Amino acid sequence: MATAKELMNRSKRLIGALGRGETGTNAEDVDDLAALNAFMNSLWLNGDAVYDIQEQSLTVTTVSHTVGPTGNTVITRPITIESAVQRKNNIDYPIELLTEQQYRAITAKSVTSDIVSQAWYQPLMPDGKIFFFPTPSESITVLIRSRTQIEAFTINETVALPPGYEDMLAYNLALRLAPEYQREVPEMVRLTAATTLRNIKRLNYEPPTAYSSDGGRYSINSDTFGTR
Repeated sequence: MATAKELMNRSKRLIGALGRGETGTNAEDVDDLAALNAFMNSLWLNGDAVYDIQEQSLTVTTVSHTVGPTGNTVITRPITIESAVQRKNNIDYPIELLTEQQYRAITAKSVTSDIVSQAWYQPLMPDGKIFFFPTPSESITVLIRSRTQIEAFTINETVALPPGYEDMLAYNLALRLAPEYQREVPEMVRLTAATTLRNIKRLNYEPPTAYSSDGGRYSINSDTFGTR
């Protein structure tokens, strides 16, 4: 886990703008943070998102539960859900995460239980929707670990980045900061920046698919939403 300030200091060390153990001034931090968030904006434009891993507690009462800025649980909308458990009497019961096809293959969705065993996450906009099986027979507590989009860094905010993201940000920010500090970028730094960014792009690539609020799939060819 790293803060924006730690990332920025590391980037400056990579181009020789800081020595080992040194830290940037407050004035430099303002400019460096602006450069970091500008780089983040360029990643959004290219679809190469940067994620934070967060854990959230949900109070679930029905078969489906929305999560997002206007959802049943108001949080930053998850991009994906990495894992989930139901907590009951201080015992955590694992919840298997299903694909859409696996969830839709369940025929007896009306079955109820005080313990849920499976879930499918549908990343709708503006709120994602989690479908549970069996349907909760009472109010339950579910803990999810999810990837959420980082829109901007604050200077001392600690974020839990997935593997590979911290290197990608540090090395690519070094390229952006070098002209501002009138520094030459070492070839190793340039190559590592390109390699780490390429790896993140490959990791994040998905075929272009979008969903309407009623669950329809968007067709690029026809520019319409269809039913599933």
